[in-house]
Amino acid sequence: MGLLDFSPALMSASAATLAVIYMYLYKLKPKKPLNPSYDYIVIGAGSAGCVVAARLSEDPTKTVLLLEAGQEADDHRISVPDASPTLQQSDVDWNYQVLGGCSSVNAMIYMRGHKADYDSWEKLGAVGWGWDDVLPYFLKSENNTIPNQVSSPYHGAGGPLTVTERPYTCDMSLQFV
Repeated sequence: MGLLDFSPALMSASAATLAVIYMYLYKLKPKKPLNPSYDYIVIGAGSAGCVVAARLSEDPTKTVLLLEAGQEADDHRISVPDASPTLQQSDVDWNYQVLGGCSSVNAMIYMRGHKADYDSWEKLGAVGWGWDDVLPYFLKSENNTIPNQVSSPYHGAGGPLTVTERPYTCDMSLQFV
C-alpha cells in the first residue's frame, strides 16, 4: 500500500492517529509527548508550513501540531546562498525536508508565483486562487524590509515571514543571479 492509498479505516482515523502513523513512517521522535488529539496538524515546516502553524496557534483555545520529517537546519551552508548547490541531494536535502523546507536549500531566495499563474488557476476552476484573492494573504504574511519595496502595494510589513536584502553581495553571486 502506498502512502496515498488510504483505506476506509485509515480515513476514519483521528488526526492524532494519522500524525503518529506519519511519525512512524518517517522515524520521527517527538520533542515532547503528543496530545491525544489536535485541532490542526500542519505537515511540513517549510516557510509556508511554519507561517500557517504560527497563525493557527495564535488562538490559545486551539492546539496545533507541526510535523517535519527533515532535520534541523543547522548546517552552516544553509546561511550561505553561494553554497546552496552543495546542499542539493546532500544529507541536508531529503526532498527539501529540512526545517525551513526549500527556503533552506534554495539560496534563501524569496519568490512568489506570477500574477498570470494565479489568474490562470482561477480560470481553470480554482475559485479563490486568482491574484486579487491571494495578494492580501501575501501582504499579511510578509515582513518586507527591503527599502525600495516597503511602501509598495505588492509587499507587506509586520507579518511572520521576513524578507530582507542579503547583507553582502559576493561577485560570484552576481553571476548566479
